[in-house]
Amino acid sequence: MLYRGKFYYTYGGFVFLHLNRSFDELLELSYWGNNRTVDMLVGDIYDGMDHSKIALSSTTIASSFGKAISDNKERKDYKPEDIARSLLRMISNNIGQISYLNALRFGLKRIFFGGFFIRRHPFTMDTLSVAVNFWSKDEAKAMFLWHEGFLGAVGAFMSSDKHGVEELLVNQVVQRTNSQLYFAADKIHGQQGGEFNGDESIECGVYAA
Repeated sequence: MLYRGKFYYTYGGFVFLHLNRSFDELLELSYWGNNRTVDMLVGDIYDGMDHSKIALSSTTIASSFGKAISDNKERKDYKPEDIARSLLRMISNNIGQISYLNALRFGLKRIFFGGFFIRRHPFTMDTLSVAVNFWSKDEAKAMFLWHEGFLGAVGAFMSSDKHGVEELLVNQVVQRTNSQLYFAADKIHGQQGGEFNGDESIECGVYAA
């Protein structure tokens, strides 16, 4: 399983998050929107026909926000939900493409997506899946996890032994009384003379393939 960070980009879910005061509101808007009123599709260029020479269907996006300057319309003529939908699809397509290109470097067929951007949002997951399938020609697959917004915290917890977190926590309570220190150190190790009454640590399993 790959753990190394080899690539980062500035054009991802974090951008989508900061384009509105409420992330949930923006996701809700995108759910009701229709990006076809804002995006220029292949069918718009080829009179509703597919571009068979390069295997592009008429519904494939040729240019995000491509219609925003080509129909003699003003900003007020576009619905906020359509703009939100186009924005979400644009960023999701970008994430999907870059993720596949990096997976290709390491010969990976399954790409696990995490982070607060996904939020179990059906359209976001669908767009990422479609992007990965498209660029990989159905050879790679997008995978999603429960509680994906907390994977960073879980990873930090699981790697605590490697970074001396246990020793750091013990040193922080050195000035306490012996009984307090005994309780804190034992609690870190997950052991104590009596029962923890529900406060004890639990074992965690990490999926690896």
